[in-house]
Amino acid sequence: MTSYATEFGPRELRRIGTHLVEVINPDGSVPRDRLNFDRRNVELRQNSDGSYTLNGRLTGPVGAALFSVLQPLARPRVELPQVATRRSAVTTDAELTKYSR
Repeated sequence: MTSYATEFGPRELRRIGTHLVEVINPDGSVPRDRLNFDRRNVELRQNSDGSYTLNGRLTGPVGAALFSVLQPLARPRVELPQVATRRSAVTTDAELTKYSR
C-alpha cells in the first residue's frame, strides 16, 4: 500500500484499500455481540481452604442479571480492630461468627 501512495491520490487509495479488505476478508468482520457471546465462560473453583474462586467473562445482559442477583447477597465487609493479644483475637473470631449467620 505504501508504494501506491506515491502513485495514487486519496480517493484511489481508499478504493484500493477497500478492495484489499474485501479480497482478504470476504465475510466481513464478526459482530461485537457474536464475539462477546463466543468468548463467554465461567470457572468456579474450590480452594484448599474451602473457599471458592469465581472467574469468567459474561455478555453484558447476563453480567447485569447476575450482578443484580448477587448484589443483595453480598454483605459489606466488617472492619476488624487491631488484634493486640490472643484473647482479643478469640473475641474477634466469635464476633465474626455471629455476623456470618
